[in-house]
Amino acid sequence: MVRLLTLKRLFAKVELASLGKIEASYSGRGPRHYPVSACFFALVLMHLLNMPSETMLAGYLGTHRDVAEACGFNRGFKRRCGTPSQSALNRFKHRVGVEGFERIFEDLARCLMKAGVAKGRWVVVDSSAVNAYFHSDPDARWGYTDVDKPFFGYKLHVLVDGKSELPIAFRVTAGNVHDSQEYLNLLDDLEEAEPKRAYGDAAYDSEALREASLSLYDIELHTPRNPRRKGGKARSNKTFKRVKSVVERGFSRLKLLRFKDLKVKRFNSVAVHLLLALATMLVVALSATGN
Repeated sequence: MVRLLTLKRLFAKVELASLGKIEASYSGRGPRHYPVSACFFALVLMHLLNMPSETMLAGYLGTHRDVAEACGFNRGFKRRCGTPSQSALNRFKHRVGVEGFERIFEDLARCLMKAGVAKGRWVVVDSSAVNAYFHSDPDARWGYTDVDKPFFGYKLHVLVDGKSELPIAFRVTAGNVHDSQEYLNLLDDLEEAEPKRAYGDAAYDSEALREASLSLYDIELHTPRNPRRKGGKARSNKTFKRVKSVVERGFSRLKLLRFKDLKVKRFNSVAVHLLLALATMLVVALSATGN
């Protein structure tokens, strides 16, 4: 059973402008809707409790009314009473969409930067393969996690803050997109952070990429030499091993939040699933701040 006090503290720290904008987008006409923040917190709860579907979440909220109230349901006379069904939760996800959940992620990352949890002075870039749930998924593509390790699905590319080990920028792509192609796009997505150094594995070893990183963003990109490059030779480096572990621990925490446990297909649905796992990680981090 979820500890209610912990749950209330978890959600009490989250006051985001993006949630307010989504709430304001609902028209005053028509039937009352469930509170936007409550629906978002319920989806965060689903990832925290490792629930595989909105159907299980809806059933859980229906039988645990105190948990539902901690999320924010049954509050306010202008809001719909009761708890949402599986279809209501899905409608909420589709209404918010990828762009809406991206703004929520950006708000959370901004709050963590302002609280001093994430400093953004140096970052680590990496990606993780996410296998498609359906082999018939028309948006998934074949890619490689290594030379002889193909997979069919998507990739989650992240920039992880070196101090807090939290993701502060992300991109979702099909599985056939090379890691290095998304590096500059990730830097484009940085708002509050102004890192001076970025670290990546050998997949990001490119003189052109290093020059672009330095000239466009004033960020030094450090990588080990790719042994597959002409004249390349793999070298052991304690610094790269240490910074690699930063992002690996971040992905390990995301695994606990089911980010690889896809039950959907098509790009937008997959992106929303990954965004909710990322947002859940940041909500937990934000609740631990002393502010």
